[in-house]
Amino acid sequence: MRLSGALCHAGGVTARDRPLEISLAAEVGITAHEAGHLRGVFELPKKLRNARVLDIGTGLSDFPAWLRARGAEAYGLDLTYGRGMDWVINDSIQRAAEDVYKEPEALTFTQQMADRFRASLAPAPAIYVAASALDLPFKNGSFDLVTSSLGIFGTLDHDYEMLQTGFNEALRVLRRGGKLQLSPVFYRAVKPAERACEVNQRRLIAGLKKNNRLQVSDRILGFNAGIGEIVGRLIVTKL
Repeated sequence: MRLSGALCHAGGVTARDRPLEISLAAEVGITAHEAGHLRGVFELPKKLRNARVLDIGTGLSDFPAWLRARGAEAYGLDLTYGRGMDWVINDSIQRAAEDVYKEPEALTFTQQMADRFRASLAPAPAIYVAASALDLPFKNGSFDLVTSSLGIFGTLDHDYEMLQTGFNEALRVLRRGGKLQLSPVFYRAVKPAERACEVNQRRLIAGLKKNNRLQVSDRILGFNAGIGEIVGRLIVTKL
C-alpha cells in the first residue's frame, strides 16, 4: 500500500493551532495496512493463541480479525470509528478517488481493503474500539503485544507532545515482558529538508535508548518508492 505524502511534512503542527487527533488521522487517509502486509512488518509470536494484542490506529485494516482467527484476543483502536464505520469506509474511498489521477491503483486497493474490513467487522464489531490513542480505555498491563502502523508513527509524530503521550499510553497498557512495535520509522528522505515527524521520531527514540527499563531495537524494512523513504520498524520491550 502507498504511504501518503501527508504523513510527514516540513514545519509540523504547532501547539497553538494543533489540529485534533482525528484531523491528523483523516489527513493520513487510510491509517493502517491490511493484515497480509502487517505480517511482514511486525515480529509476531509463533503462537498467538490467548495472546492479548492491541493495534492502535487500525483504520480500515483487517489485522485484528486476522489475529483473532489465529487464537489471539485482539482489538483494533481508532478515533475515527467514533464517526461510524460507514463514514470511515466512505471517507477512505473518497480520498482514494480524489487521488486516483496521481495513483491510479489507489482506488482499487482501497475498495478491496474496505471489502476485507467489512467482512471482518460483520461477525465481531466489538473488536474495533472507538477511542483516542492519547487516552486508551484499558487498564495498566492489559496486553502482551501492542502494534501501530501509521498510527503513533505516521500520525501522532507530527507533534512531539502528542507523540510522547501516545507512546506512553501504549507502554502503560503493555505488560512487563511485552513488546510495543511501531512502523514506519523514517530513516532517510530524498529531499534534504528535515520534517517534523523525522525530528520527533529521532528525539523519542534517543530518549528510549537511555531508559534502562526498556529494551529498544529498530530494523530497516526496505525502500518505499511511493514516498522515497527508507522505512523500518521499532520494537520496544518493557522490562
